[in-house]
Amino acid sequence: PFGICSEELLESIISLMRYHLTHNVFVAFDEGSRRLYRSPAKSGKGSTVKPKSGKRQVGSPIKRMVENLCLIASSLALVLAQETLDDSIIAPLVGTLISTMLIDGIPTLQTK
Repeated sequence: PFGICSEELLESIISLMRYHLTHNVFVAFDEGSRRLYRSPAKSGKGSTVKPKSGKRQVGSPIKRMVENLCLIASSLALVLAQETLDDSIIAPLVGTLISTMLIDGIPTLQTK
């Protein structure tokens, strides 16, 4: 029972992390993700500001979210090093984390 509970908890944490990465963080840093995950009505709102230079600046709520996701990723790495989980749980997270390498501007998350 404890193993099933901890596996479900880890799966929920991974799912939550993937959701916030794809729908909040990637959207703030990448134009392609913004077009994919946000409707045109929502694209003008949010925590990003586009200055005259053309490069987007990310607001402090997104920066805090990236810091928290880095903390979660570090903690998750420690736990996953000690747990044996099914590949179907780990594969989606690895895919999402690999996609962070393709997005410029989030180096702290890329190094975790």
